[in-house]
Amino acid sequence: MITPRSTSISLQHIHLFTKHSSFSVHSSFCSYILLITAHSPPSFVRPGFSPVNAFGHIGSAHLLHSSSPHPDFWKPARCRFSLALAARRRKDSMDTEEIEQSPKDLLKYEREYIEKDYRYIAGVDEVGRGCLFGDVVAAAVILPEGLVLEGVDDSKKLSAKKRDLLYDVIMEQALAVSVGYVDARTIDEINIKQAARLAMKKAVLGLTIAADFLLVDAEHVDVPVPQLAIIKGDANSQSIAAASIVAKVSRDRLCEGEWEAKYPEYGIAIHKGYATKLHREQLAALGPTPMHRRSFLKNMEVVQQTLF
Repeated sequence: MITPRSTSISLQHIHLFTKHSSFSVHSSFCSYILLITAHSPPSFVRPGFSPVNAFGHIGSAHLLHSSSPHPDFWKPARCRFSLALAARRRKDSMDTEEIEQSPKDLLKYEREYIEKDYRYIAGVDEVGRGCLFGDVVAAAVILPEGLVLEGVDDSKKLSAKKRDLLYDVIMEQALAVSVGYVDARTIDEINIKQAARLAMKKAVLGLTIAADFLLVDAEHVDVPVPQLAIIKGDANSQSIAAASIVAKVSRDRLCEGEWEAKYPEYGIAIHKGYATKLHREQLAALGPTPMHRRSFLKNMEVVQQTLF
């Protein structure tokens, strides 16, 4: 039995106890406080005092006597709040990642026009619009209804190896594929925008199966065929993405083969005709070839020279 004399303990003693203990708060200490408050005289315990109020960051008296408290029980409230906040942020991050990684519906436009009774829908796209050297190349591709090409995307987002693999699949699975080319001289004569449209027109007209509807990457093709221009179409339509891959691989193979062999000093196989540092340096040293686009070199001194 604890007598009033034995409860003659000050809050200073409690402070010293916690200060010199190897732990901040322990259940035995909390039980000790409960015992003191239960048997102390009124003069010792101020009105409204309770262990829960005094040590609110610990939890309830019920939890103090739990045989297996939660692992976070002994952590200070601020620590528990930080852990909860970090967990919430991790969850939000995972949710965002899932949203970002969720697959796009690349057949949305194809289905829409199949439902309108179009049978042969061709995707159309071009590459090489910004090059200093070589042709602008376009492709038109008609895929079978319902075919899903895993991994198909805008050709610029794919590695060369993956483009080559997908190119083979597209060429094997497609109902019809056609590629159109417009050379540097024509580009200089009619400008690159019109040249790209001409390459697309050649590709569409070269299809062995006549397309009855076109899905085009942000352009209009000058043919009497109903069509829809789609902004960033190569990232939103499987048919356009397939055309983008076919056009890119077709042009890259020319750069790495025929054009590299014809002009080995320029590194065409490396930069594919784009205005890289290497390409500009070789132009400055050697001058342009007949396959360089003079209209693209107007602001470069090399336009005054010619290799042949």
